[in-house]
Amino acid sequence: MHRIKNMKHPHALYTIIGIIVIAIFVALSMKDTVYRWYQMAAQDIVQDLQTLQVVFNNINKSCVITGFDNEKNQINFLTVATFAGSQVGSMNVENPAAWQGPYMQENLTAQGKEYQIVHAKDGYFIIPGDGVILPTHKVMGKDISINGTVAVQPLLTTELMYKGKPLAVQLHIGRDNVVESSVGVEIPEELEG
Repeated sequence: MHRIKNMKHPHALYTIIGIIVIAIFVALSMKDTVYRWYQMAAQDIVQDLQTLQVVFNNINKSCVITGFDNEKNQINFLTVATFAGSQVGSMNVENPAAWQGPYMQENLTAQGKEYQIVHAKDGYFIIPGDGVILPTHKVMGKDISINGTVAVQPLLTTELMYKGKPLAVQLHIGRDNVVESSVGVEIPEELEG
């Protein structure tokens, strides 16, 4: 009888070893998955920012953007086809008749949060919305808070940089920037209105 009890212990040891091996495999797989998620998030943010920069450059070229209502402005108005007056969303334009919207089928988001245009100390910038977890593990609006007293340019080489790619882009608006802002990449067809 004593012999039978001793025979059960090796099976328990193998079970424990098996569970440990599986746990290590799962942990390594999750680490790889999380790493890939951050890589994909970074690529998506960079691509969205470039697309938004081109869209706003085109809007400035045709309509001349004169400013925005708030220090932080959600970009949720690019799907608008027509509007009355000189304001669409929180954006003010000089020549509303030249609006060629909708500029997008859907508003771009990162992690379900709309991108924003912020008026920082050193100009207007397009940034991911508050609550977005950047690939640098910092949270927009919590770890990185941008307002009118913050200079964004220095952040583009530190907190708003991931593997050599900026996670924010400057937006040049106004009549003085019409020629400069008209240079850019075309909007991909699937994003056009």
